[in-house]
Amino acid sequence: QDALDLLLATDVVQARGLAAKVEAARTERRRIQEQILVEAMKDIEDHGWADAPGLVLARPSWHPGVVGIVASQLVEQFGRPAVVIGFDAGVGRGSVRGPAGVSVYDLLCASREAPILFGGHHAAAGITIEPSVVSRFRDLFMAAAQRAMPSGASLPTYEAEVLLDAGDKVVDVVNDLTWLEPCGVSNEVPRLGLQGAQVVRSQEVRGGHLQVQLSLPSGSVLYGFGPRMGPLARQLRAGMRVRATGTLRRDGFRGGDAVAFGLSMLEIDL
Repeated sequence: QDALDLLLATDVVQARGLAAKVEAARTERRRIQEQILVEAMKDIEDHGWADAPGLVLARPSWHPGVVGIVASQLVEQFGRPAVVIGFDAGVGRGSVRGPAGVSVYDLLCASREAPILFGGHHAAAGITIEPSVVSRFRDLFMAAAQRAMPSGASLPTYEAEVLLDAGDKVVDVVNDLTWLEPCGVSNEVPRLGLQGAQVVRSQEVRGGHLQVQLSLPSGSVLYGFGPRMGPLARQLRAGMRVRATGTLRRDGFRGGDAVAFGLSMLEIDL
């Protein structure tokens, strides 16, 4: 309502007050969203789900109003269908998102052996589920995702939509990109290209994924994660120059001004 009142406001003082309230609400939504993402990533790591064919994540503390954004971020990160479920008055309400070429609606149809209510289309859907059903639903959804997109499938490749300027401070870029949210179907997260980035350290982690810390010409540091790119760690050395494509977001795990980079491509700059 505040956003609508702001658009209709004819008084400058009233508009400024409403704008402050809208911005405060946006900041709080982003904080909640980042916290859910941190907890979701921890659950994925703790349970060894990083290379699962599909992700089904649920916690009673998660707010159903932002789980769709988090599901989209997990799809960006892992290239796998993702279901993120929050609970309201003891009833689970979740959002389902998937990568290009995978119909999440078909996956839900294949998971109906678990008693769930759902609706949506090929790219996005919503579900209602009882807490006691989540584990059974997870098994069915993962099996359906396995059939739709085998675990050995590679991530889709993406062209960078824009190159990050050498002098850009990435934390400022991340702050600017939040004005494009919420991102999802028909409003995808912008993919940025990096050139001349320098490897600080890299390692292959469980599940065959890549963790790499990159230093940019501006002095900014990025913490990159590349699903199923782990073997690249054997080729990377500190000080190497690389070019990469991916998506930026605040790194809620490290906190402060730390920025995470979800890699869709990384190559040594010869």
